[in-house]
Amino acid sequence: MTRGTAAPWKAIFPSADYRGTLSAQTRMWWKVIVTDQNGTTAESAPAFFETGLGNNGWAGAQWITAEQLDASGFDIKSFTVEADVRVDAGAAGVIFGVKDRTQYYAWQIAAGEERVSWRPTLWETGKEYASNPEPGWTGVSLTELGISKADVTEKFARLKIVSEKGKITTYINGIQIYQNSFLPFSLGFVGFYEESGEKGTFDNLKVTDENGKVLLDEKFDGEAGFSSGVRNEDGTFTVENDRFCIRATDGAAAIADGRTVNSGSYVNAPALMFRREFSAKAAVTSARLYVTSAGNYEMYLNGQTVTDSYFNPGRTDYSRNLLYQTYDVTSLVQSGQNAIGAYVGAGWLHTKWNNFGEKFGLLVRLDLTYADGTTETVVTDGNWKSYNNGPIRYQDYMNGETYDARYEVENWHTAGCKEEGWIAAKVTTAGDLGVSKTPVYTATPPIRAGEELVPKFYSSPTANVVVYDFGQNMAGTVSVKIKAPAGTKLKFTYGEILNEKKLENSDGNPGTVFRKNLSDAQATDYYICKGDPDGEVFSPTMTSHGFRYMQIEGENKNVYAVMFSDVKALALYTDLSRTGTFESSNELLNRYYLNSYWSNISNFLNTPTDCPQRGERTGWAGDAQLYSRTATFNLDAITFFEKYCKDLRLGQGSNGGIPEAAPAPTWGSSNVVNGWSDAMVIIPWTLYQQYGDVRVLEENFTAMTREVDCLVENSTLTEYGDLERPDGVAQQPGAQYGDWTTLEPTNLLVTNNAYSCYSAQLVSKAATVLGKTEEAKKYADIAEQYRKAWVRACTDGEGKTLVGTQTSYALGLQFHLFDEEDRAAAAKNLVNLLEENNYATKVGFLGINILHAALTENGYAEAAYRLIENEAYPSLLYQVKMGGTTTFEVWNAIKETEDNTLQFTNMYSSLNHYPYGAAAEWLYRYVLGIDTDSEQTGYRHLYLHPTPGGTLTYAKGSYQSHYGKIESAWKYENGDFVYDVTIPANATATLTLPLQGGTEVLESGKKAEQSEGVTATDTAGVYELSSGTYSFTVKGVSKGTADPTEPTVSQTVSDTSVQPSGSANIPLIVGACVAGALVLAAVVVVILKKKS
Repeated sequence: MTRGTAAPWKAIFPSADYRGTLSAQTRMWWKVIVTDQNGTTAESAPAFFETGLGNNGWAGAQWITAEQLDASGFDIKSFTVEADVRVDAGAAGVIFGVKDRTQYYAWQIAAGEERVSWRPTLWETGKEYASNPEPGWTGVSLTELGISKADVTEKFARLKIVSEKGKITTYINGIQIYQNSFLPFSLGFVGFYEESGEKGTFDNLKVTDENGKVLLDEKFDGEAGFSSGVRNEDGTFTVENDRFCIRATDGAAAIADGRTVNSGSYVNAPALMFRREFSAKAAVTSARLYVTSAGNYEMYLNGQTVTDSYFNPGRTDYSRNLLYQTYDVTSLVQSGQNAIGAYVGAGWLHTKWNNFGEKFGLLVRLDLTYADGTTETVVTDGNWKSYNNGPIRYQDYMNGETYDARYEVENWHTAGCKEEGWIAAKVTTAGDLGVSKTPVYTATPPIRAGEELVPKFYSSPTANVVVYDFGQNMAGTVSVKIKAPAGTKLKFTYGEILNEKKLENSDGNPGTVFRKNLSDAQATDYYICKGDPDGEVFSPTMTSHGFRYMQIEGENKNVYAVMFSDVKALALYTDLSRTGTFESSNELLNRYYLNSYWSNISNFLNTPTDCPQRGERTGWAGDAQLYSRTATFNLDAITFFEKYCKDLRLGQGSNGGIPEAAPAPTWGSSNVVNGWSDAMVIIPWTLYQQYGDVRVLEENFTAMTREVDCLVENSTLTEYGDLERPDGVAQQPGAQYGDWTTLEPTNLLVTNNAYSCYSAQLVSKAATVLGKTEEAKKYADIAEQYRKAWVRACTDGEGKTLVGTQTSYALGLQFHLFDEEDRAAAAKNLVNLLEENNYATKVGFLGINILHAALTENGYAEAAYRLIENEAYPSLLYQVKMGGTTTFEVWNAIKETEDNTLQFTNMYSSLNHYPYGAAAEWLYRYVLGIDTDSEQTGYRHLYLHPTPGGTLTYAKGSYQSHYGKIESAWKYENGDFVYDVTIPANATATLTLPLQGGTEVLESGKKAEQSEGVTATDTAGVYELSSGTYSFTVKGVSKGTADPTEPTVSQTVSDTSVQPSGSANIPLIVGACVAGALVLAAVVVVILKKKS
């Protein structure tokens, strides 16, 4: 179509694909024409999209980088490190020779009850080595050298380390205690080393080179150059359970505040800055900016922010799947002189759990088009300038950001900037940076600040400390306006709960932020003021925290200069459209639903992660697969999960094994981890079910088959634990997680083989959809082999599992593992088990998304309600009653004891984990009754089976499918059951009404079977519906609390045994050019609506 003229392209359902080849960087016009049943048409105005770079490449753009901050002294081989050390608990020591989190030397003095010793530790490439190869060597006994416990615990000992080109000599109080030779290494960072349970106090840290030049002399009389730890009034410095390092250079800490070794290496020093001026010969009619980076970037043009999003180009395995973005900057380019600028920081390139590289880089292409049709291109090359001493002094995605406004460079991203201190950028290569040579466009929406939250409450629990409560746990950052003198330093820390008197294991004064569960993520930001009399705004952009509470600390009452109205929290998440809603008469259940939703968006930052607050934040595949159906009800998430599926494929090993997390972590493996590796099969099938897009199966089918083939190849006939069976059963080797965080362990024999069977079932189903009959039979046979093995080894052959856990029954029922004649007995056994345990929820990750459905589909909906409405520990609503605004990682994360004290029972557990939010799938599919048809996927035909029960008197909600919004609401009114539903155009539905002893069924006041658009079936209460809006009434129902142990008529549902969770396509149109090819999804609807 060119400017409104084109041959029509008919499509009557979402995702009609155009699979031709298109030119790169080409504008395409489109419009939608809608025709109703009467022949009346309506059409949209012409619109356009543009294809990406494709094979046109980057027009000669070169990668650029810059030198890090001056590292004088960093690489010297001969040096002396000295410090006064006092052991306050366990051991205390100095760390030096630090290259990054995997390579360093730690010298400690350990004070035991009977022995004082010097204990060296060497870490090389992530592995711990003793500094002496003798077996059983535990260091040097200082007791035997005349150094007593009192000498190191009641007063300071002087530790001196002399390195002379690989030979290290160690002294304590002037006594030489050890000398050994090592491969030559550099001074690197120096600092202090305290393991868990250890505490030390230090003073007079001094570093000199071989000529006696002082590189560092820290007496701790003023503000210490560390991100945390305690500077004491007597001029000493105390460190507990942490590892801190600073760079010794020119007599001062080159980095204003050092960070833990675990945070990464010195790449997390100041963010690099780049700029380039260029001239536009006239006004432009079009300007397109293409950007990617090694690390995260922020772009500016003529002083204006180009990027309104965070953490671009996106989380990925940089070496294999580097992403890029495109921006329309036509309005920002001016005739004459222009300037483009960029910040580049570590981002996801370099974190504790993933290290894809240690060098920042930037790649830019700017295309200008003028009115006369001529074009110009500006690219990154040797003409760009770099600067490494800007205001972002430190940045780490997990640990925080330090911003010193005194280092700001005025007008650095505008033309005419004084380039004092700027030097030529260094031209480099993708290979040198360790990134892919071919960046690809990403269709996944970026991360944006989706919501601004204002504080609900604030307090000052101690002097110079203010704590703000935003009322909602989230992932994100803050925006704070500050008015304070130049040099004022404010510290921002974050957490999910507050310390209080009745919290047994609190880590601070009541009312302060509790931080123990953050593990090794420091979650700390600093801002140093420039003294602007009008105030200055601090809003970190290179870090993200998981928090409900923010704590600001300062000196001289400067924290009180922050106005309550000038504080905001910015909730960050991938900018996916919200597609689901739910509400009921049970307020706790409503809050659980919202908790699930907030955990969903908090952990959807470009990759589905486990948690947003601690130092893990990894794309665990098990979490993602079990929550995927809930997520795709909540959000239009198809592009999000398509990227994740690609990340899984890229991590697939040569044996077909899928890593347990993606993007594949640098510590991961391609072992088969059942329940986690199965995500490669489950998620694509879910997407197909939820969105009806067969391309998802086409793109992933080979990887799906390879994963199941790897399962079969690695299966061994074993006996397991107390389940000794003479015939054995398939059992995967290697590390396995099983029913993670469960309260009643279900052994791996049960979970692994259940998931092996399930994955084979789904691959067979996918093969059938794709017309691959041989593969369909092959994997159906494999599934049946696993099923029979599961029944033999895990049950008594009559519907009873040998382990007798909730998860074992849920898996057997939902994955159709039990022999058909035993299903009823199995369901009854599950209900009896719940009765015996007072409907406590004891499943782990692999049971929570299927437990309630297993009950409902087998006639025990009332038991499912009893389970989900239970408020006692352990239950989903107990987390709500404990104050949770997101779902917790473990059942006992916060638990109230009999004496009314609170226990944070697992010190590293997250309070923002979405797996236990996966029961929200049941709220959508059963309480509201909105379910897809596995034969007509994507809600072209849907099943409606509203399921009342429990204490609920009403429930209502919706799902925005790609056909349109599906609305479902039911209530009890004047002794009747009323059900209102809207089915979108071009969709049909099969409705199963709960008759509940009713006398008749009406639709809009007339007999249902007489209503337009309604066709009665041979089954009472079951109707076929065309698109439209309906209001059904079941007259004279008997609302009451049913016996949860007695089965009722099972709901008519689609084939849920092979239907896990799903994801969504974009309505109307999505265009993306990858190597010159376009995938176009269009909708041209024919309205079949029943009523206007």
